[in-house]
Amino acid sequence: MGKNISVYLDDNLLGMVASSGKKTSEIVQDALKQYFQTDNRRHAFQQFAEAARELGDTKNFQEVVKDWETDRENDRW
Repeated sequence: MGKNISVYLDDNLLGMVASSGKKTSEIVQDALKQYFQTDNRRHAFQQFAEAARELGDTKNFQEVVKDWETDRENDRW
């Protein structure tokens, strides 16, 4: 079950919504999903990276994790 909410959109945003051809509610829902999923992915990755750091005792392992972190940061966010 959903709930109706009011969201203020300035003229610029209203113009973008109108030109998209999508319903306003669809755009807002997609934007919120994207916002929260991105934060969840980032948080999950940070937890993984921290666990990998705690487990890695060798210099080579730590270098691999650091390189992977850099690649993920550049590719994903």
